[in-house]
Amino acid sequence: MGSVIQGFSESVGAENSAYVIPYPHWVDTRLVGINAGQPGKDYALPREHIESVSQDGRTLLFLYKPTDQETAAELHSVFPQWERKAV
Repeated sequence: MGSVIQGFSESVGAENSAYVIPYPHWVDTRLVGINAGQPGKDYALPREHIESVSQDGRTLLFLYKPTDQETAAELHSVFPQWERKAV
């Protein structure tokens, strides 16, 4: 996850426009920051806050557990043009 965010920030996005949607017993979002080269950054964005970044205007990256259908539905609701891509 850290390397995906790092690649994203080096290509089409920025490190502060990447988010990890927490899911119980899945990933420690603080470690993602360490592995992305951003020690001290917690990439967590709770599902209920997805809409708060929807008007950002930048390219956004959301990482979430593939089986988390509630987050997939929320992303599709907030971003109707959204296309899921597995990495």
